[in-house]
Amino acid sequence: MRVLVVDDSPFVRGVVKSVLSKEGFEVLTASSVKEGIEMLNENPDLIILDIHLPDGEGFEILKHYPPEKVLVFSSDKDMVLRALELGVLDFLPKPKHPGDMAKVVRLIREVLFPEEKKPIKTPTVQKETFKPEIVVVGASSGSPKSLIKIFSSKKVNIPVIICLHIQKSFAESFAERLGAKVIYPEGDTISVGKYLLYPSTNYRFVSRYAIKEDKTDTPFKPSVDILFSSAAKFFKDKTLGIILSGIGKDGQKGAMEIKNFNGKVLAQDKRVAPVWGMPSAVVGIADEFLTDEGIIKHLEDWGVFG
Repeated sequence: MRVLVVDDSPFVRGVVKSVLSKEGFEVLTASSVKEGIEMLNENPDLIILDIHLPDGEGFEILKHYPPEKVLVFSSDKDMVLRALELGVLDFLPKPKHPGDMAKVVRLIREVLFPEEKKPIKTPTVQKETFKPEIVVVGASSGSPKSLIKIFSSKKVNIPVIICLHIQKSFAESFAERLGAKVIYPEGDTISVGKYLLYPSTNYRFVSRYAIKEDKTDTPFKPSVDILFSSAAKFFKDKTLGIILSGIGKDGQKGAMEIKNFNGKVLAQDKRVAPVWGMPSAVVGIADEFLTDEGIIKHLEDWGVFG
């Protein structure tokens, strides 16, 4: 598998190439937009892209290559939000040493070597049979574009709580893009509306109307499992969980808990999920695997969107 690194820093290119080469990847490098576009002739399977390059913006390369196979190195809020809207896999600050590459390696492996699953056959959920009172969403790498598409311009009739694995510095700007309110570590009282959990902190429902910080140590924070499980405890069969693209299995246990209370779970279909990890973890649990349009249709039919 070939990975193309487009970055104007020789140090960054060197760190990435050293780590990924040891992991068995063939690494191609470029230091400018022009070189990056030329290297597309080598048919890379994934691109690690810097946005600020000597001869222009890295976005130029996205005109010639699928954004869902691009990982962005940037800490520029405006540029990152633009990249997420275009549908890139994820964004990370540039690595300062090989130890910063752990998430990059894991993400690349999940994208290029997705776990094989048999064709998913799930029964069609009848729209008349379900009226949720809470929507909880689990999302990670590859999901921001879908979150924007599904929720940004929609008026909601019930609370929608979004648990997204994202860096702290981008939480407020991304929440604003969704039209959502950020829930910070001290917690919040919820009502009808859209909410984004502040990163690096776990949260749980402590009543139907309140979300508080949870001190449990988990691999991913905020934890989709903790959010889903605690929501199911209070909303029971009126709980709707949605699992979007992301690495790992966060959300699997929480989705099972929702189903134990006879709630519903929807997940992003393999055909459209850039990273199949989180959706694949709920195969056999989720009621349906859908495209973004299919999820929107259910949310409309079930009265979530006004």
